[in-house]
Amino acid sequence: MFINKNFFKAVPFLFLIFVSFSNVTLSAIPEEKTSKDKLLKTNNDLLNKNNYIIGPGDQLQIKFLDVDEFSGIYNVLNDGSIQLPLIGSVDVSKKTINNATVFLIDAYKKELLRPDLYITVTKPRPILVSVIGEVARPGIYSINASSNDQIIGLPTVIDAIRKSGGFSQNANLKEVILIRKINGQDGNLKKAKLDLIKLIIDGDQSHNPFLLDGDILNLTRANLNQSLGNNITKSNLNPKFISVQVVGAVNKPGLIKVLPDTTLAEAVYFAGGPIEWRANEGGVELIRINNNGSASLGKYKLNLNQGASNKKNPILNDGDIVKVNSNTISKVGSGLGVITEPISGVVTVFSLFKLLN
Repeated sequence: MFINKNFFKAVPFLFLIFVSFSNVTLSAIPEEKTSKDKLLKTNNDLLNKNNYIIGPGDQLQIKFLDVDEFSGIYNVLNDGSIQLPLIGSVDVSKKTINNATVFLIDAYKKELLRPDLYITVTKPRPILVSVIGEVARPGIYSINASSNDQIIGLPTVIDAIRKSGGFSQNANLKEVILIRKINGQDGNLKKAKLDLIKLIIDGDQSHNPFLLDGDILNLTRANLNQSLGNNITKSNLNPKFISVQVVGAVNKPGLIKVLPDTTLAEAVYFAGGPIEWRANEGGVELIRINNNGSASLGKYKLNLNQGASNKKNPILNDGDIVKVNSNTISKVGSGLGVITEPISGVVTVFSLFKLLN
Protein backbone atom coordinates (compact mmCIF):
# COMPACT_ATOMS: atom_id res chain seq x y z
CA MET A 1 0.00 0.00 0.00
CA PHE A 2 1.32 3.43 -0.96
CA ILE A 3 1.64 6.00 1.88
CA ASN A 4 2.39 9.62 1.17
CA LYS A 5 5.53 10.73 3.00
CA ASN A 6 3.74 13.93 4.07
CA PHE A 7 1.49 11.73 6.18
CA PHE A 8 4.32 11.15 8.70
CA LYS A 9 4.88 14.89 9.00
CA ALA A 10 1.23 15.35 9.89
CA VAL A 11 1.14 12.54 12.48
CA PRO A 12 2.44 14.67 15.43
CA PHE A 13 -0.04 17.41 14.62
CA LEU A 14 -2.94 14.94 14.39
CA PHE A 15 -1.83 13.32 17.64
CA LEU A 16 -1.91 16.71 19.43
CA ILE A 17 -5.42 17.38 18.13
CA PHE A 18 -6.55 13.94 19.34
CA VAL A 19 -5.02 14.48 22.79
CA SER A 20 -6.57 17.95 23.11
CA PHE A 21 -9.99 16.66 22.10
CA SER A 22 -9.65 13.74 24.51
CA ASN A 23 -8.80 16.08 27.38
CA VAL A 24 -11.85 18.24 26.69
CA THR A 25 -14.08 15.20 26.63
CA LEU A 26 -12.62 13.57 29.72
CA SER A 27 -12.80 16.76 31.75
CA ALA A 28 -16.59 16.59 31.58
CA ILE A 29 -16.81 12.97 32.76
CA PRO A 30 -16.33 13.63 36.50
CA GLU A 31 -19.14 16.19 36.31
CA GLU A 32 -21.52 13.55 34.96
CA LYS A 33 -20.52 10.82 37.43
CA THR A 34 -20.05 12.79 40.63
CA SER A 35 -21.33 11.21 43.84
CA LYS A 36 -24.27 12.91 45.54
CA ASP A 37 -22.31 13.25 48.77
CA LYS A 38 -19.35 15.17 47.36
CA LEU A 39 -18.90 18.67 48.83
CA LEU A 40 -17.34 21.29 46.58
CA LYS A 41 -15.39 24.39 47.49
CA THR A 42 -17.09 27.75 47.07
CA ASN A 43 -15.01 28.83 44.08
CA ASN A 44 -15.44 25.51 42.30
CA ASP A 45 -16.46 25.43 38.64
CA LEU A 46 -19.94 24.34 39.73
CA LEU A 47 -20.67 27.92 40.81
CA ASN A 48 -18.59 29.84 38.27
CA LYS A 49 -19.10 28.27 34.88
CA ASN A 50 -22.23 28.34 32.80
CA ASN A 51 -24.35 25.41 33.98
CA TYR A 52 -27.65 27.00 33.01
CA ILE A 53 -30.15 24.29 32.06
CA ILE A 54 -32.63 25.16 29.30
CA GLY A 55 -36.30 24.57 30.04
CA PRO A 56 -39.84 25.52 28.96
CA GLY A 57 -40.38 29.28 29.06
CA ASP A 58 -36.84 30.28 28.13
CA GLN A 59 -36.27 32.64 25.24
CA LEU A 60 -33.20 31.77 23.18
CA GLN A 61 -31.29 33.70 20.56
CA ILE A 62 -29.63 31.41 18.01
CA LYS A 63 -27.06 33.06 15.75
CA PHE A 64 -26.03 31.20 12.58
CA LEU A 65 -22.67 32.57 11.44
CA ASP A 66 -23.07 31.74 7.74
CA VAL A 67 -26.87 31.70 7.39
CA ASP A 68 -28.19 34.98 8.77
CA GLU A 69 -31.75 34.29 7.63
CA PHE A 70 -31.92 31.37 10.09
CA SER A 71 -30.80 33.52 13.02
CA GLY A 72 -33.46 34.78 15.38
CA ILE A 73 -35.34 34.49 18.69
CA TYR A 74 -36.80 31.09 19.56
CA ASN A 75 -39.09 30.33 22.48
CA VAL A 76 -38.84 27.00 24.29
CA LEU A 77 -42.33 25.49 24.30
CA ASN A 78 -44.00 23.61 27.14
CA ASP A 79 -42.73 20.28 25.82
CA GLY A 80 -39.13 21.60 25.79
CA SER A 81 -38.90 21.95 22.02
CA ILE A 82 -38.12 24.81 19.63
CA GLN A 83 -39.08 25.13 15.96
CA LEU A 84 -36.05 25.62 13.70
CA PRO A 85 -35.63 26.11 9.92
CA LEU A 86 -34.88 22.97 7.87
CA ILE A 87 -34.81 20.52 10.79
CA GLY A 88 -38.16 21.44 12.38
CA SER A 89 -38.96 20.64 16.02
CA VAL A 90 -36.05 19.69 18.30
CA ASP A 91 -35.98 19.07 22.03
CA VAL A 92 -33.46 21.28 23.85
CA SER A 93 -34.80 20.96 27.40
CA LYS A 94 -32.57 19.63 30.21
CA LYS A 95 -29.47 20.66 28.26
CA THR A 96 -26.87 23.25 29.15
CA ILE A 97 -26.08 26.00 26.65
CA ASN A 98 -22.94 24.18 25.52
CA ASN A 99 -24.71 20.83 25.19
CA ALA A 100 -27.56 22.38 23.21
CA THR A 101 -25.08 24.11 20.89
CA VAL A 102 -23.27 20.83 20.12
CA PHE A 103 -26.63 19.08 19.68
CA LEU A 104 -27.88 21.62 17.11
CA ILE A 105 -24.61 21.65 15.21
CA ASP A 106 -24.81 17.87 14.82
CA ALA A 107 -28.45 18.14 13.71
CA TYR A 108 -27.60 20.73 11.03
CA LYS A 109 -24.61 18.87 9.65
CA LYS A 110 -26.95 16.97 7.36
CA GLU A 111 -28.34 20.21 5.91
CA LEU A 112 -25.50 22.77 6.00
CA LEU A 113 -21.86 22.61 5.00
CA ARG A 114 -20.75 24.78 7.93
CA PRO A 115 -23.38 24.71 10.67
CA ASP A 116 -21.59 27.19 12.94
CA LEU A 117 -23.93 28.70 15.53
CA TYR A 118 -24.07 29.88 19.10
CA ILE A 119 -26.89 30.20 21.63
CA THR A 120 -27.62 32.81 24.27
CA VAL A 121 -30.50 33.11 26.71
CA THR A 122 -32.13 36.49 26.10
CA LYS A 123 -34.93 36.02 28.64
CA PRO A 124 -34.57 33.35 31.33
CA ARG A 125 -37.74 31.75 32.64
CA PRO A 126 -38.79 32.13 36.30
CA ILE A 127 -36.99 29.48 38.31
CA LEU A 128 -38.23 27.31 41.16
CA VAL A 129 -35.93 27.18 44.18
CA SER A 130 -36.41 25.28 47.46
CA VAL A 131 -35.31 27.17 50.58
CA ILE A 132 -35.25 24.96 53.66
CA GLY A 133 -33.87 25.01 57.19
CA GLU A 134 -33.47 28.07 59.40
CA VAL A 135 -35.49 30.67 57.47
CA ALA A 136 -38.72 32.45 58.37
CA ARG A 137 -40.86 30.70 55.73
CA PRO A 138 -39.31 27.51 54.31
CA GLY A 139 -40.77 26.38 51.02
CA ILE A 140 -40.60 26.42 47.22
CA TYR A 141 -40.32 29.84 45.60
CA SER A 142 -40.68 31.07 42.03
CA ILE A 143 -38.14 33.83 41.41
CA ASN A 144 -38.00 35.95 38.27
CA ALA A 145 -34.87 37.12 36.52
CA SER A 146 -33.94 40.71 37.34
CA SER A 147 -32.91 41.77 33.82
CA ASN A 148 -32.62 40.65 30.22
CA ASP A 149 -28.83 40.36 30.15
CA GLN A 150 -28.41 36.72 29.21
CA ILE A 151 -27.61 34.72 32.38
CA ILE A 152 -26.57 37.76 34.42
CA GLY A 153 -30.17 38.49 35.34
CA LEU A 154 -30.61 35.26 37.29
CA PRO A 155 -31.50 35.53 41.00
CA THR A 156 -28.84 34.88 43.61
CA VAL A 157 -28.69 33.13 46.99
CA ILE A 158 -29.46 36.42 48.73
CA ASP A 159 -32.59 36.90 46.60
CA ALA A 160 -33.88 33.48 47.68
CA ILE A 161 -33.21 34.15 51.38
CA ARG A 162 -35.06 37.46 51.20
CA LYS A 163 -37.94 35.76 49.40
CA SER A 164 -38.26 33.24 52.25
CA GLY A 165 -38.51 35.99 54.87
CA GLY A 166 -34.88 36.06 55.98
CA PHE A 167 -32.82 33.76 58.17
CA SER A 168 -33.65 32.89 61.77
CA GLN A 169 -31.42 33.57 64.77
CA ASN A 170 -30.55 29.85 64.80
CA ALA A 171 -29.09 29.86 61.27
CA ASN A 172 -25.48 28.84 60.74
CA LEU A 173 -24.51 31.40 58.11
CA LYS A 174 -20.99 30.01 57.93
CA GLU A 175 -22.26 26.77 56.40
CA VAL A 176 -25.12 27.31 53.96
CA ILE A 177 -25.51 24.32 51.62
CA LEU A 178 -26.39 24.76 47.94
CA ILE A 179 -27.56 21.58 46.20
CA ARG A 180 -27.71 21.63 42.40
CA LYS A 181 -28.67 19.35 39.54
CA ILE A 182 -25.96 18.82 36.93
CA ASN A 183 -26.82 18.93 33.21
CA GLY A 184 -30.45 18.14 33.91
CA GLN A 185 -29.84 14.50 34.76
CA ASP A 186 -32.26 13.16 37.39
CA GLY A 187 -30.59 12.16 40.63
CA ASN A 188 -27.22 13.65 39.65
CA LEU A 189 -26.51 16.31 42.28
CA LYS A 190 -23.59 18.34 43.56
CA LYS A 191 -23.25 20.35 46.76
CA ALA A 192 -21.38 23.51 47.62
CA LYS A 193 -20.71 25.19 50.97
CA LEU A 194 -21.32 28.92 51.20
CA ASP A 195 -20.14 31.27 53.97
CA LEU A 196 -22.52 34.22 54.12
CA ILE A 197 -20.51 35.81 56.93
CA LYS A 198 -17.68 36.38 54.44
CA LEU A 199 -20.21 37.82 52.01
CA ILE A 200 -21.64 40.30 54.54
CA ILE A 201 -18.45 41.26 56.38
CA ASP A 202 -15.84 41.00 53.60
CA GLY A 203 -18.04 41.48 50.51
CA ASP A 204 -16.88 38.18 48.99
CA GLN A 205 -19.37 37.75 46.12
CA SER A 206 -18.21 34.21 45.39
CA HIS A 207 -20.49 33.20 48.28
CA ASN A 208 -23.52 34.67 46.51
CA PRO A 209 -23.74 32.64 43.28
CA PHE A 210 -26.54 32.73 40.73
CA LEU A 211 -29.30 30.20 41.32
CA LEU A 212 -30.60 27.79 38.69
CA ASP A 213 -33.94 26.05 38.32
CA GLY A 214 -34.29 23.19 40.81
CA ASP A 215 -31.61 24.43 43.23
CA ILE A 216 -32.04 23.64 46.93
CA LEU A 217 -30.75 26.10 49.51
CA ASN A 218 -30.36 24.69 53.02
CA LEU A 219 -29.65 27.02 55.94
CA THR A 220 -28.35 24.67 58.61
CA ARG A 221 -28.83 25.13 62.35
CA ALA A 222 -26.01 26.71 64.34
CA ASN A 223 -24.53 25.32 67.56
CA LEU A 224 -25.74 26.77 70.86
CA ASN A 225 -22.50 28.70 71.35
CA GLN A 226 -22.73 30.38 67.93
CA SER A 227 -24.47 33.76 67.89
CA LEU A 228 -25.10 36.36 65.19
CA GLY A 229 -23.70 39.85 65.70
CA ASN A 230 -25.61 43.07 65.09
CA ASN A 231 -23.83 43.57 61.75
CA ILE A 232 -25.38 40.32 60.55
CA THR A 233 -28.90 40.79 61.90
CA LYS A 234 -28.99 44.36 60.52
CA SER A 235 -27.85 43.25 57.06
CA ASN A 236 -30.19 43.39 54.08
CA LEU A 237 -30.45 39.61 53.97
CA ASN A 238 -33.45 39.96 56.25
CA PRO A 239 -36.60 42.04 55.63
CA LYS A 240 -36.76 45.65 56.85
CA PHE A 241 -39.40 44.83 59.47
CA ILE A 242 -40.79 41.80 61.29
CA SER A 243 -44.14 41.40 63.07
CA VAL A 244 -44.42 40.28 66.70
CA GLN A 245 -47.27 40.10 69.21
CA VAL A 246 -46.84 41.72 72.62
CA VAL A 247 -49.67 40.80 75.00
CA GLY A 248 -50.43 40.83 78.71
CA ALA A 249 -49.66 43.59 81.22
CA VAL A 250 -48.40 46.23 78.78
CA ASN A 251 -49.91 49.62 77.97
CA LYS A 252 -50.41 48.99 74.23
CA PRO A 253 -50.84 45.24 73.66
CA GLY A 254 -51.17 43.93 70.13
CA LEU A 255 -49.28 43.34 66.88
CA ILE A 256 -46.28 45.60 66.30
CA LYS A 257 -43.71 45.91 63.51
CA VAL A 258 -40.09 46.14 64.61
CA LEU A 259 -36.62 45.94 63.09
CA PRO A 260 -35.12 42.44 62.62
CA ASP A 261 -32.54 42.99 65.38
CA THR A 262 -35.12 43.96 68.02
CA THR A 263 -34.72 42.28 71.40
CA LEU A 264 -37.43 41.03 73.73
CA ALA A 265 -36.98 43.97 76.15
CA GLU A 266 -37.16 46.52 73.33
CA ALA A 267 -40.40 45.00 71.99
CA VAL A 268 -42.04 45.31 75.42
CA TYR A 269 -41.20 49.02 75.56
CA PHE A 270 -42.31 49.52 71.96
CA ALA A 271 -45.69 48.22 73.16
CA GLY A 272 -45.93 51.03 75.67
CA GLY A 273 -43.92 49.34 78.40
CA PRO A 274 -45.17 47.23 81.31
CA ILE A 275 -48.07 48.48 83.44
CA GLU A 276 -46.32 49.50 86.63
CA TRP A 277 -48.80 48.15 89.17
CA ARG A 278 -49.81 45.04 87.22
CA ALA A 279 -46.76 43.68 85.38
CA ASN A 280 -44.48 40.97 86.71
CA GLU A 281 -41.21 42.07 85.14
CA GLY A 282 -39.57 38.86 86.26
CA GLY A 283 -42.06 36.72 84.36
CA VAL A 284 -41.88 37.67 80.69
CA GLU A 285 -42.53 34.74 78.35
CA LEU A 286 -41.41 34.28 74.75
CA ILE A 287 -43.51 31.90 72.65
CA ARG A 288 -41.94 30.88 69.34
CA ILE A 289 -43.37 28.63 66.63
CA ASN A 290 -40.65 26.39 65.19
CA ASN A 291 -40.33 25.38 61.53
CA ASN A 292 -41.59 21.87 62.30
CA GLY A 293 -44.83 23.24 63.78
CA SER A 294 -43.88 22.81 67.43
CA ALA A 295 -43.79 25.70 69.89
CA SER A 296 -41.05 26.64 72.34
CA LEU A 297 -41.49 28.65 75.54
CA GLY A 298 -38.81 30.71 77.25
CA LYS A 299 -39.04 32.78 80.45
CA TYR A 300 -37.00 35.94 81.00
CA LYS A 301 -36.58 38.83 83.41
CA LEU A 302 -37.27 42.20 81.84
CA ASN A 303 -34.18 44.40 81.88
CA LEU A 304 -33.80 47.24 79.39
CA ASN A 305 -30.11 47.65 80.27
CA GLN A 306 -29.37 44.06 79.24
CA GLY A 307 -27.81 43.76 75.77
CA ALA A 308 -28.85 41.18 73.22
CA SER A 309 -28.38 37.72 74.70
CA ASN A 310 -29.96 34.37 73.89
CA LYS A 311 -30.17 33.55 77.61
CA LYS A 312 -31.31 36.91 79.02
CA ASN A 313 -32.63 39.12 76.22
CA PRO A 314 -33.06 37.22 72.91
CA ILE A 315 -33.44 38.81 69.49
CA LEU A 316 -36.95 38.23 68.19
CA ASN A 317 -38.04 36.34 65.08
CA ASP A 318 -40.96 37.15 62.83
CA GLY A 319 -44.17 35.78 64.37
CA ASP A 320 -42.90 35.63 67.97
CA ILE A 321 -45.33 36.21 70.85
CA VAL A 322 -44.13 38.13 73.93
CA LYS A 323 -46.32 37.83 77.03
CA VAL A 324 -45.82 40.06 80.06
CA ASN A 325 -47.45 38.22 82.96
CA SER A 326 -49.36 39.98 85.73
CA ASN A 327 -47.95 40.20 89.24
CA THR A 328 -49.46 38.54 92.32
CA ILE A 329 -51.34 41.63 93.50
CA SER A 330 -52.95 42.07 90.11
CA LYS A 331 -53.94 38.40 90.00
CA VAL A 332 -55.50 38.60 93.49
CA GLY A 333 -57.36 41.78 92.57
CA SER A 334 -58.68 40.23 89.37
CA GLY A 335 -59.74 37.14 91.30
CA LEU A 336 -61.64 39.18 93.90
CA GLY A 337 -63.32 41.12 91.12
CA VAL A 338 -64.53 37.91 89.52
CA ILE A 339 -65.84 36.59 92.87
CA THR A 340 -67.62 39.79 93.89
CA GLU A 341 -68.99 40.62 90.46
CA PRO A 342 -72.22 38.63 90.84
CA ILE A 343 -72.78 40.13 94.37
CA SER A 344 -72.22 43.64 93.03
CA GLY A 345 -74.92 43.01 90.48
CA VAL A 346 -77.40 41.89 93.10
CA VAL A 347 -76.62 44.86 95.34
CA THR A 348 -77.10 47.23 92.47
CA VAL A 349 -80.51 45.79 91.58
CA PHE A 350 -81.56 45.83 95.27
CA SER A 351 -80.51 49.48 95.62
CA LEU A 352 -82.44 50.38 92.47
CA PHE A 353 -85.57 48.62 93.88
CA LYS A 354 -85.32 50.69 97.08
CA LEU A 355 -85.07 53.91 95.09
CA LEU A 356 -88.12 53.07 93.00
CA ASN A 357 -90.15 52.45 96.14
